[in-house]
Amino acid sequence: MFPSRIALLILLFSFLFPWSGALAKTARKAEAPSPSLRQQVPVVAWSLPNKTTHATILAKALVIRYGSVWQMVKTRGTNGTTSLLTPVPGLKDVTEILVNLYYQQESYLVLKPDSTLWTWGHNRYGQLGDGTTIDRQTPFQVPGLHQVTAIAAGHGRNYAVQRDGSLWAWGVNGRGQLGLGSDVNPLSPARVPGLDKVVGIAVGSGADYALLADGTVWEWRFGPESSNSKPSPTTWTQVPELNDIQAIATTGFGARYALNRDGTVWTWGAATSQVPGLSHITSLATTQTSAYALRSDGTVWAWGANQYGQLGDGTTDDRPNPVQVLGLNRVQSIAAGFYSAFAMQEDGKVWAWGYNGNGLLGDGSETDRNAPVLISLPESPHH
Repeated sequence: MFPSRIALLILLFSFLFPWSGALAKTARKAEAPSPSLRQQVPVVAWSLPNKTTHATILAKALVIRYGSVWQMVKTRGTNGTTSLLTPVPGLKDVTEILVNLYYQQESYLVLKPDSTLWTWGHNRYGQLGDGTTIDRQTPFQVPGLHQVTAIAAGHGRNYAVQRDGSLWAWGVNGRGQLGLGSDVNPLSPARVPGLDKVVGIAVGSGADYALLADGTVWEWRFGPESSNSKPSPTTWTQVPELNDIQAIATTGFGARYALNRDGTVWTWGAATSQVPGLSHITSLATTQTSAYALRSDGTVWAWGANQYGQLGDGTTDDRPNPVQVLGLNRVQSIAAGFYSAFAMQEDGKVWAWGYNGNGLLGDGSETDRNAPVLISLPESPHH
């Protein structure tokens, strides 16, 4: 499944402490987002700062490279800042990893080629799905799920789609967010009623979305976190005018996008409409406030907020309509997280742009980038 020289499918950095003072001081146009993000794969995830005896842990990274998961710890001590990148034990042949953060409760989901699901991290709300609320530091297989084909995570809730098209959920459910008809946090995966033949799922803000095998998109709505709304029996509603859809994606602030099998991109809300200027699109990626589309010709297009240069067009001007990301061609895959975006070319080179606090982009600086810069990745352990 992994080419001999290029095993990284996508690279995604995600800045996971939006409530920190450092970010509050640098935010310019948008308020700090909810501290929970749906992530794509593979992932490099920066975690919360922690105190140690001799140094301050600045960042932790998870990188899928050549089928293994690598963890990087960046420390600042008396001799300056150093980074150490080592494999995470027990994780090999990994194809997808998601990061889920809910009010400083950080956990991870890993999908393997054998369709098993693995997890570790915080578990206060049952995010790990092992029937307990015990935090776990090492990866283990989620019980009861053996034929997983798709996963989604965000806002403390987790979803898994099985090969038979059934949808399973666990984690945060205090307002009935999981569509189970109750407000109890399920500590183990529970089947979501009312949906069959599911092939994809997206976590939103105030609603979650399911893509069915027939190309239709369905949504389950719930009240905002500040509301006192009580769960009601699960009612999934079909999104009008969306048919023949092959993928769905959401931004952290609630924008929704659907990729049609004809290569066009659509958005919905008060109305369903086509995103102008996009055709021959093969995949989508989203940040908190921006969206990205990969064309079949290997170019990348972006639109939305641009306060950190995350659109990669050489400016910090917001763009309501897609613009081409500068200097990128022969791109094979794209990914995005928080206010940064990433692209991998056919030759394995990975480029990054956007927000770069604490060296998030991996280019050796802390300067925001409004155009793509080349970043380095770990070599294959077999080289």
